[in-house]
Amino acid sequence: MGYPDTQTALQRADELEADVVSAWPRAWRDLDLVRLEDSGHWPKWCLLPIARGAARVVAQPAADFDGRNAPPPPVGAVAAYYSWRFARTVYTLEPRLVDQLWTSARADLPTLDRFMNLPEWCVHVTGLREHLGADAAYAHLEYNFRSDRPELRLLIDFGQGGLERLLPVTVRLDEVSLASALADYGEVASAVGTVSPSFERTMSGLLSVIDFIASPDARLTNGDQSGRRPERTGRPIRPRTTWYVSEAGSVPPVSAGYVPPAPSVSAPNSDAAPAAGWRLFRGRKQAR
Repeated sequence: MGYPDTQTALQRADELEADVVSAWPRAWRDLDLVRLEDSGHWPKWCLLPIARGAARVVAQPAADFDGRNAPPPPVGAVAAYYSWRFARTVYTLEPRLVDQLWTSARADLPTLDRFMNLPEWCVHVTGLREHLGADAAYAHLEYNFRSDRPELRLLIDFGQGGLERLLPVTVRLDEVSLASALADYGEVASAVGTVSPSFERTMSGLLSVIDFIASPDARLTNGDQSGRRPERTGRPIRPRTTWYVSEAGSVPPVSAGYVPPAPSVSAPNSDAAPAAGWRLFRGRKQAR
């Protein structure tokens, strides 16, 4: 069985990032400034803590806020897409490997050392719908200033809409059980109406996939056979890349029906003026 299509996932990520920039046109410039000036105040495994970055951005009214009722600010989305810009990649696994990881999900606790070796600041994984019930998931490490604790921040994309289709999930990385690590979920999920009785089991499967991507057992290839590896870059990049994830020692995807990704597309212009008709919580915005 081959790898899922990734071009749709990359296009959607671009569109959702553009939604953030449309609402807060100066977001990335402001966050870059904070990161460059204050980076010595938090651990190096965290690109930019939410309290120092995304939370400050969404505290400002959105570009076309009309003064009436506003939905909860998408702090998790701002944080995830800020980090994703430093790689603009998507990771995809063969369905067979996803099945294997999901059904044999590790029962031990999610801890910082399991995710310290995430190959990029933000890992964007697609091809999970059969197990996750969502199109994709993002994962990045977070340092919580208020509690002085490490966290893994997840952003689950249910697709077919705008930022309102993204569910943020906090995984505390210093707890005594998976249930307590996910303790923040109940409040968030109740607000968006997506409480699931099997949530803990589902998150265990997703964490197993992300843990595998961060482990030496994962073979990451992008089809150009150059031996290049993903990395945590020091600045945002424009080219898009698909990383194909398989088990170390397995046959590389180029020998298994791999089709190279389409040419890279340009990144959204973060300096552009907000698009007319912004609908942050009402689906895709339409140009008029």
